[in-house]
Amino acid sequence: HQLTKMAIPADVIQKIVEKIIRQDVLEGNSEVQGRFQGPTKQEAATGGGSAKFRDAHPTIVARSFTTYPKMDIDKSKNQGDPIADVFGAVINPRRIVAALADGCGWGDGSQEAASKAVSTFLDHMQTTQSSIQNTHDAVAQLLASIAGAHAKIIEGAKELFSTGTSTLTGGILLETSDLSFHFVCVRLGDVPALCWSPSKKSLTYITGELVQIDHRDPGGRLGHYANNGDPHLGNLSAFDYKCQYGDLIILASDGIVDNFNPKIACGKSPKDCNIDADEWTPELLEEDTRRSLETFLQSICDSEGHISPIDLVTALSQHVMAFTKDMREWLENNPQTRPQSYEHPGKLDHATCICFKVGRWLEWKYQRILWLGWQDPNCILAKLPKDVLRQIISACFY
Repeated sequence: HQLTKMAIPADVIQKIVEKIIRQDVLEGNSEVQGRFQGPTKQEAATGGGSAKFRDAHPTIVARSFTTYPKMDIDKSKNQGDPIADVFGAVINPRRIVAALADGCGWGDGSQEAASKAVSTFLDHMQTTQSSIQNTHDAVAQLLASIAGAHAKIIEGAKELFSTGTSTLTGGILLETSDLSFHFVCVRLGDVPALCWSPSKKSLTYITGELVQIDHRDPGGRLGHYANNGDPHLGNLSAFDYKCQYGDLIILASDGIVDNFNPKIACGKSPKDCNIDADEWTPELLEEDTRRSLETFLQSICDSEGHISPIDLVTALSQHVMAFTKDMREWLENNPQTRPQSYEHPGKLDHATCICFKVGRWLEWKYQRILWLGWQDPNCILAKLPKDVLRQIISACFY
């Protein structure tokens, strides 16, 4: 019954789980110290480039925004509203679950599909994560969460293809018995999970290369896809990445990542990027995109490679908005036409990033007290510079 509800064939589940090395993990605690999901329906509908930070926990932040131009008639709205990206996270004493869904296409159906996918994913993982005793358990529950998200999206649909569809990438940060940290995640679609290493000043694709030929096809999606109502499980995969204390885990939608892609954002050839090849291969394109992202992060971190999650998300958001500004303004001034070249670079889209620091958190309430105290003008903490408070909060690990 469970496999039928999951709409994921048993042999597919077995193959995915078997690719992950089984390792025991330290016991979890299901007490919720923080949870958030966004953007809200109202925020998604109004679009705009304003920040949509969720600071329920100062060491994990997220933002969704749109780079699409304003509507020709109603300047209070953007083309493509509502924002169809949805992020979410649950913080437990020893673990954190994070997810990002990218609703396919425009419209309320896409936004609702992404919202249902994230909320169901978080609900399932919160309900079951305390039972996770090893990395195989983690993958099994992550896959069950993916399947539950699909079931929620199509729930109550009166006919096939009447609901929206969505990609989904989500994972859980675990500590193994050898006291190392692992981010175990699943990906369906084109939202990558990445890891920034301050010690190495390097960026790694946790979810590997997407290897897409057609970037209009995310590679997989939840919701009605096949004629029998099943999802598109094309690139459904699981990953186990060993990370270090202080690393940053990043989930980013294509509205962020594609603006570092030389072909999509700028129309460049391999030779334009000093690559000895006549045509882009998926592998070459992914590696050049990774390097561009890595170079950008190197430019915004300090001399030791450190940067806070909030500063990373802010810098990425500001960069993408600035990079796409010419294209956005050109379309606002020429609403009935489309540019014929890459004179105005950038890919317009809904854009979302969620980032958190690897480590074990102190009790959330103490960090929350510090954060709220700084915002109270009558509290002595309010006299601290904001960057100093962030350093204190970020250092609140066991």
